[in-house]
Amino acid sequence: MTVATALLSIGLSLATAPPANGTTEADWRQALRTAPPEAAFQGIGALEAARTGAPILMDLVRCSATAAGCDVSLPLEVRVAAAIALGRIEPLAAMGPGAAAASLLDVLSTAAREPGVDGAAVFALGQLGSAALAAGQPALAARVEVRLLGLLSPVETDTPARPVPILPLWRALGRVGGEATLTRALGAVSELGRPVALVTAGLVLTRLARDPAGEPALIEALDDPNPEVRAAALYAFARAGKAPFPAPVVARVLTALEGGPGSERTLAARAFRKAGLSGGFESALPRLQALFDGERLQAHEAAVVMSGLGAAAPAFRANVIRHVASSPSGGEGRLFTPWIHVALAAAHDLPEGSALAGELDVDAPSLARRTPISAFGEPIARRRSLLVCALATDDQLLDHHCSPAARVERAAALGRTTALWLASPSPGARMAALTASQDAAALEAALSDPDGPVVATACSRASELTSVPQSLTDAVVARAVMLASAATTDANSLEPALDCFKASQLLAKGVPDALATAARSSAPALARLASSVSGVLPGTELPLPAFPTSVLPPSATALAVVTDAGSFRIALDADSAPATVRHLTNLAAARRFDGLSVHRVVADFVIQTGDPRGDGWGGLSPSIPCENNDLPYVSGSAGMALAGKDTGTSQWFVTHTAHPHLHGTYTQFGRVVTGLETVDRIVPGDRILSVTVEP
Repeated sequence: MTVATALLSIGLSLATAPPANGTTEADWRQALRTAPPEAAFQGIGALEAARTGAPILMDLVRCSATAAGCDVSLPLEVRVAAAIALGRIEPLAAMGPGAAAASLLDVLSTAAREPGVDGAAVFALGQLGSAALAAGQPALAARVEVRLLGLLSPVETDTPARPVPILPLWRALGRVGGEATLTRALGAVSELGRPVALVTAGLVLTRLARDPAGEPALIEALDDPNPEVRAAALYAFARAGKAPFPAPVVARVLTALEGGPGSERTLAARAFRKAGLSGGFESALPRLQALFDGERLQAHEAAVVMSGLGAAAPAFRANVIRHVASSPSGGEGRLFTPWIHVALAAAHDLPEGSALAGELDVDAPSLARRTPISAFGEPIARRRSLLVCALATDDQLLDHHCSPAARVERAAALGRTTALWLASPSPGARMAALTASQDAAALEAALSDPDGPVVATACSRASELTSVPQSLTDAVVARAVMLASAATTDANSLEPALDCFKASQLLAKGVPDALATAARSSAPALARLASSVSGVLPGTELPLPAFPTSVLPPSATALAVVTDAGSFRIALDADSAPATVRHLTNLAAARRFDGLSVHRVVADFVIQTGDPRGDGWGGLSPSIPCENNDLPYVSGSAGMALAGKDTGTSQWFVTHTAHPHLHGTYTQFGRVVTGLETVDRIVPGDRILSVTVEP
C-alpha cells in the first residue's frame, strides 16, 4: 500500500486541530512504532493537522533498518509520509525549522539512502528552506541549498551515490536557492534538467530582485533547438527581466509570438507584458497589430499582449474592443468566448472623453446597443456591462453597469472624489474608497467598521501615508489585537489580523507586544502569520493531539462544476492532498458552493471562487492546514487560495496556464480534465450553479 492510498483509505478529516489532552511524546513514539502502517499514517496526518510533533516526525524519518538506536524498522512508506509532514509543518517553535532540516539532511547523508525517502526529504527541505528565508535564517537556507546542489552531481564524494530525481531537486532549489543555485542553473546542460533549471533561475532571480545575471547564458538559451529550453529562458525574462530588454531578447520574443509553439508564445507574451512597448519594443507595434489582424494568437496570449500595451495605441485597442463586441460566434458575439478578456484588457486605461469616443466610434452607449442578447441572456449582459463599466465616463452609465466597488474604482481612475462612498452600504465600495483616501481621520474612523476586510483596508492604507498621527497608529495596533483575538475562532478574521499586524509593525517601527503575543497563539495559522510578520518564534511546540482512532470512508474522485459559462470537471488527487479533498467534497456535498460567484479572474493566470462575500475576503469554514505537494502547476491545475500558510478555507482556483511559482506554496488538489474551454471564458461575476461530488 502506498502512502497516498493509505491516507485516502483512512480518510483523515483535518479541518481543525485536535485538542490537547495530556498525550506525551513518549506515548506517540510508542504508538507509531508499534502501529500497523494504516494507523501510523493516520497518526502522522493528525500531527500534520495540528502543526506539532516535529521531534516525533524526525525520529520516524531517521528510523531506517540501519539506523543506530532504532528499536524497530519502520516501513519505507511511513518514513516517506513523516518526511513530507515534517516539511509541511515547518516547525514554529523556538527550535525553528533548523532542527527539522538537520534531520532531513542527515537522512540524505547516510550510507544506505533510500530513493523514496530521498525524494520526500528533498521536497521537505525545499519547504523548510523557504520557511527559513521567511523567518530571517539565511544561514540555514544556505546549508540546505548546498546539500541540494550536491545531490545534483552524478557522483558524490562522501557517500555512495543513489540518484535523486533531478526535477524535484531543481523545484526545491527554486524555493530556497540563491546565487550558487543561479550559477548552477544557468550552466545546466542536461537535456532533461536544463528546462526546469532555467525556470528555477527565473524563480531565484525574482527572489533576488535584480536584473537577470548571466544574461548571455539566457540569451543563448533563447536559440536552443529544444523548445522547452527556449520557453524556460523566456520564463526567466518574464519573471525577472527589467526594461529595456536587450535587442536579442526583443527579437526572440517577437519571433516566438509570430510562430513559436504554444508554451513559447505564452511566455513570450508575458515577457512582452513585463517590458511593455517602452522596454525595447517601441518599433514593434505594427507587428503586434498584425498578429491580432491575422488572429495568430490564442485569446489568453492576446490578452497578455494587450495588457502590455499600457496606454499606447488607443485607436488599435478600440478597434479590438469593437471586433470582440460585434463579431458573430454562435449568435452572441465573441463576448461569450475567451476573447472577452482581450477586450477587457484593451479597455483598461483608454483615454476618456467624448472626442476620443467619437473618434473610435465605440462609445459606451453604442457598444451597449450593438451587443446582442442571446439565449445565454444574463451572462452576455454581464460581459457587456463589464466592458461598458471599463469604458464609460458618464455617471449614469457607470451607475447602471458597475458594481459598487467597481464604481468607486472607476471614479478614482477618472480623478473624481470618492469620499462620499465611505458611507456606502457596500463593504466593497467602502474598501475602494479607503484605498484612494489620504484622510487620516477617515481611516481612523474606518477602524471601527463592523466589517473586518474594511478594517484591514484602513490599516493597510494608514501604513502608506507619509504623515501618520499617533492616534491613528495606536488605533491600528489596538484593532490588530482585537482581530487576533477573534482569529482564534473565526477564520475570516485571520487575513484582516495579518494586514493590521503588518501595518502596526510599520507604523510602530518595531514589534508591538501584541504581535509577539499573537505569534505564540495556540491557533497555528494565527501563530504562523504573526511570526512571519514579527520574526518572533513561539517558545514551545503546540500541544500534541490524541492518537486518532476513527476511520472514515474513502474520498471522492471528482467534482462536476456547472457555471453560467458552461461546465467543467475536476479530477481530484486525494493521493497528494487527502485532507483538502475531503474538506472540499464535504462542502460540495452540503451544496455550500452552489450560487457563489467567481469573484476573481486574471487572464492567463486563474479563476477563483468559493467566497460567500464575493470579494475574496470570505470563507465557508474554519481554516485548514496546507498540504503542499510536489505537483507542478500547469494548465487546469486546481489549488487552494490562501492569505498565508494554513489559512485556506473554501476559496479555490483553477490556473489558465502553467505557473511554476505556485509550486509548493499552494495546495494542489486536482486538475480540470474536461471543460477547460469553460474555465477560459469565465468572467468576474459568473455564478457557480452547482458543484456535484462524484464517487
